[in-house]
Amino acid sequence: MKRLVNGFGKAFIRFCLLAMAGWATVAIFYSNLPVLIRPWVAGFFAIGSLLVLVGNYSARRTRLGFLAAFALVLTW
Repeated sequence: MKRLVNGFGKAFIRFCLLAMAGWATVAIFYSNLPVLIRPWVAGFFAIGSLLVLVGNYSARRTRLGFLAAFALVLTW
């Protein structure tokens, strides 16, 4: 039972982080950046977020780095 709850918790956290990455990508895409660079910046953020969150999820530094990048987008 404990394994099931632990696995569900990890999946929920991963889902929340990926949803945050999606929201930040859309926020960058519809931001006040110049029209020519908006899709590029949004795409780089999306690809970088996916690589960090899906590729090396277990490292605490990668999650903290993503949260710092998300905080920058959120405050911008």
